[in-house]
Amino acid sequence: MTTVGLLTLHNVKLSANTSAGAGGGVWAGFGSLKIESTSIIRANTAQHKVGGGVEYNGGNGVQTQFLLIDGSTIGGALVADGNQSTDTVVGAGGGLDTRGGGIGGTTNGIVIQNSTIIQNNLAQSVNGLNGGGGIQIGNGPVFAFSNSTISNNSAKNMAGGLLSNAIQLSGANAAIALTSMTITGNIADSENNGTGDGGGIYNFVGTMTITGATHIDGNTAVNGGGVFSTWNGNGITPSASFSMTNGTIGQAGAGNGNNAKNNGGGFALNPQLAAVFGTVTLVTVSITNNTSNSDNAGGGDGGGIFIASGNLNPLNGDTIDTNLGNAGGGGGTGTGIFMANGTITGAGTVSLNGGNSLNINGGIFVSTPGTLNLTGDFTHASASAFTHNSGTFNFNGSGAQSINGTATTEAFNNFTVNKGGGTLTVGGSTTSLSMAGAVLLTAGGFNSGT
Repeated sequence: MTTVGLLTLHNVKLSANTSAGAGGGVWAGFGSLKIESTSIIRANTAQHKVGGGVEYNGGNGVQTQFLLIDGSTIGGALVADGNQSTDTVVGAGGGLDTRGGGIGGTTNGIVIQNSTIIQNNLAQSVNGLNGGGGIQIGNGPVFAFSNSTISNNSAKNMAGGLLSNAIQLSGANAAIALTSMTITGNIADSENNGTGDGGGIYNFVGTMTITGATHIDGNTAVNGGGVFSTWNGNGITPSASFSMTNGTIGQAGAGNGNNAKNNGGGFALNPQLAAVFGTVTLVTVSITNNTSNSDNAGGGDGGGIFIASGNLNPLNGDTIDTNLGNAGGGGGTGTGIFMANGTITGAGTVSLNGGNSLNINGGIFVSTPGTLNLTGDFTHASASAFTHNSGTFNFNGSGAQSINGTATTEAFNNFTVNKGGGTLTVGGSTTSLSMAGAVLLTAGGFNSGT
């Protein structure tokens, strides 16, 4: 399709086709494309360009242009059903590569909905920042994905599931809305060469908003097993924005946690040296059962959350539970949260359960004005800053806990020890504690050291 118009695939099956260029199953450009009513695009191959299953390039005209995938399947339940983009330089968007789509609005843009399945697709590019085993999205006005599944896709490079390079023609970030999505079992760095971040989502450019019962679980990457949010290095573009409300990044149970071979089992934030940081928020999200250093090769900080730069504001009402940091490497560095740099600002009640720790190795951690519940260790380096923000810090683990690090003084507001067992011990270089508010020693031991 090369003229402005509409191509509709209604209950159609396209199987085992090969394109020397883009779009192994379907290529559509400069118009609109509907794939609907249980259509299946499976086992197709794009040999030398993008979009193993579907390539949509709607152009950037003022006409109403859109891609709609409604209740259909790109790939399938079996590995053999997957579409592939096989070129090792440009082979991105194994299932779907999409860009363009008019000037935005309710009828323009890219829409995936109604139990669509993107499954078992493969992107074989190992070049640059290409990837997206399931989906790679590029320039366009608006992207809206809802009530659908991106699962068991693989990329040899970035983004096993979804790669967002969503940018408007002006250079501004485009909007990506994910509502009640299931993003599970995707793998970045599928050939284990040490390059490939963002197992579930690689958020490179765009303003991504995630709501509803969205589950980002059981994905694997080098950094950011569940989500890796970063910056494209373009000075005119702010770093990618990422806002998630409700839902899960990892869940309890075997295979349900996300895994990072290096840092950030659940969520990793590293917008590098962007002049303007995009907004990053996590509100009432459960971050559970994720692992950093999942390959046991050493290193690997932040089982739940790892932040190297940028601002996470707010971390509001979240539960960070039973994550594992530095798996196999000893020490359990930052099992819940590890800060190498950047800023985290808390709000509401934030709970680090299951023995998860808070390690402020760099940057600034501004605690919630509400209550921060911590069941693991509190580690504060002298090169970083901790601000109590007039809140309550509640040490409530069931075993031994410590206040430690290279910082010599710690200043809390309300300070509570309410442990199910064991003792909270002050150690490391810490020689002075100050509490501006109430001190409650409700249960468990407290050893203030020297």
